[in-house]
Amino acid sequence: MVRKILVCFCVVVVCLSGCAEPGPGEPEYTPLGFPIINGEPDLRLSHMAVVAVFNGMGMCSGTLIAPRVVLTAAHCADGIQSRNFLILFGSDISAALTRGVAEVTIHPQYDPQGEGDTSEGDLALLLLDGAAPPGVSPIPHLPTQLALSQNDCGSMVEFVGFGQDENGQTGVKLVASDSIDMVCLDSGGCSHGVFFAERYTFCQDQTPSGICFGDSGGPALIVRDSEEYVAGVSSYVFENCTQWGCSTMVDRFTGFIDDFIQGRPGAQCEEGADCRSGFCVDGVCCSDSCDGPCRSCSVPGSVGTCQPAPDGTPCPDGDKCNGDEICEGAVCQAGTPLVCEDNNVCTKDACYAASGCVFEQVADGTPCDNDDLCDGRESCQWGFCTDGEPPDCDDQNQCTIDSCDSVDGCVHQELEDGTACGDGLCGQMACQSGDCVLVESRSCDDSNPCTRDSCDEETGCVNEPWPDGMKCGECMVCQNNRCVDDPDCAASGGCSSGTADLPSGKGNGWLLIFLTLLSLVGVRSHRGK
Repeated sequence: MVRKILVCFCVVVVCLSGCAEPGPGEPEYTPLGFPIINGEPDLRLSHMAVVAVFNGMGMCSGTLIAPRVVLTAAHCADGIQSRNFLILFGSDISAALTRGVAEVTIHPQYDPQGEGDTSEGDLALLLLDGAAPPGVSPIPHLPTQLALSQNDCGSMVEFVGFGQDENGQTGVKLVASDSIDMVCLDSGGCSHGVFFAERYTFCQDQTPSGICFGDSGGPALIVRDSEEYVAGVSSYVFENCTQWGCSTMVDRFTGFIDDFIQGRPGAQCEEGADCRSGFCVDGVCCSDSCDGPCRSCSVPGSVGTCQPAPDGTPCPDGDKCNGDEICEGAVCQAGTPLVCEDNNVCTKDACYAASGCVFEQVADGTPCDNDDLCDGRESCQWGFCTDGEPPDCDDQNQCTIDSCDSVDGCVHQELEDGTACGDGLCGQMACQSGDCVLVESRSCDDSNPCTRDSCDEETGCVNEPWPDGMKCGECMVCQNNRCVDDPDCAASGGCSSGTADLPSGKGNGWLLIFLTLLSLVGVRSHRGK
């Protein structure tokens, strides 16, 4: 049997399968004499996840397959404590960023002394003691549903590692391509001529390139549906890297890998670095990033694994204006858009994605008239429309009906002429052409000849005294608003206290005047003699 050598401290990207022997006309597998061989420096950002693994004894390669988990070969970690590891990120180990290792686990079926069908699962998982350097994105491992099969013979894979090149140099990340030549799924392993491959490995013939020492643990990358996956982990080579290089098939050990990545599903966390998976979702360690608005890692009964969120779970899109979205049937359903209308003319209504409806007050004094003249001119105060001063429509006229019309304002309707408008101070009042006038006078005679009797509409009857000395009858004068004997009349002999009072009546006044004139004539006649 051709000598088999572990590619410790080498990158393996190979295929081994029970593919057919070379047919007629096909090229023979030719030793290249210390191939990886014919690779090129790998500076791609997408391959920053491929790392160098120092274990205190030598160098291997590996791949960051989760935010804190590196996948490598079991023979690179067997019997080595976590504190002895150093993981280097970069394209050259002379200028790399380093991380330590907090935990190491090796596949339980790996047997370092096994040979052929006595060992399988040359895989180990290393938990970084912190987050990977910024900008480094994991390369996912090939899942079971995309597993390799015999149909993949001839498929191209890329090998990446820091192992020895054709010139014997190590420490620089190289990439090379070759096709899968063998996929071994048999329980007892597979043979191809004098070569024997372990179960669940795939191999390539190292032509035109392949893996070598130091590439152990490195990835064999394959593309499925436009996405790159780690399909294999470089495990061993034959004849000092000149013939056949083989990789462990990752898809056959996804249970072992996923269990480690998930760590303690559901454990409380604050950030991804608290979880082996690197994913802290809903405050718990999650098996994956659980992307999507209606997926959750905190569903009761499944805490720590990504599940469809229960119906009714909020799934906000960050825009409050389009309503509150909720999950229904694991699909985020649109909410009802907000109607930002408060029916208040004293606010400006608007909607902002971050805060939702906002009602901003307009300036105080801004008119908010409701076109009703009867309640005054309204204006905005502190964001509210306040009433103005209602008009006073009382015209103080009893002969009008006072009212207010919302359009025309105060209205004064005249009462019908003759409508009583009250018992006035000077007599009965009635309306005439909208005015309250006197229609029946009241007598203000106080039977006192020493007063002048009249009526004032505002004050009523007025009995104004005549001046003292005013005649109020024959030989009678007014004195202190009383009609009394005239002393001057008695002195002249015209009257005496014994003389009877003049008869009353309308003729007494004329008689008094006649007698007065007669006495004057008599005097003049007497003086003329």
